[in-house]
Amino acid sequence: MFLLLRYHRPEFDSLRREEKLDLIERTCVYINECIDATRKLTAFLEYGTPGKRQRGAALTADRDVRAAVRRDVDGWTYRRIGEELDVPVPQDFKYKGDHPTVRQMVSRGRNILERALGKEGWQRHIDTMRAEAKRWNELSNLEQCAEDTARVLRMPYEEAKRICEEEDKLRKNTKPEI
Repeated sequence: MFLLLRYHRPEFDSLRREEKLDLIERTCVYINECIDATRKLTAFLEYGTPGKRQRGAALTADRDVRAAVRRDVDGWTYRRIGEELDVPVPQDFKYKGDHPTVRQMVSRGRNILERALGKEGWQRHIDTMRAEAKRWNELSNLEQCAEDTARVLRMPYEEAKRICEEEDKLRKNTKPEI
């Protein structure tokens, strides 16, 4: 992103801090929109059907990727993934114990991710996501609140933590009447 900005705006390094931040933020927005458009195009090219809406193909690809993440990162069973994604359990599940629809979704999602990141890249991403989930789960509720607030409101962590502490105190001081 910095290389793009410096290439197209040679004066970038001499701009005021606020102007740089605004350009960086807007550049990120446009890059993300470009990535989203590329994902939608890829999903349509892989799963789209002539005469049908593109949105369905993109949603299917998104669902397949979520299924692959739940399987590869979270270690969920096919049945649990099916429950999460509202995929009906097959009638023969009790005696076969297989969920072929979800298994195929996971396979397609994994294929999408491996083509996007490479097999090694997807494995590194799995490891990173597992480490982040472990770190997140080790945080206190207050720390989780602060991180979420800082991310959503784009503010410093310390300020977000202060806000969460104040909200927590208010909740504790407000006792429900019986």
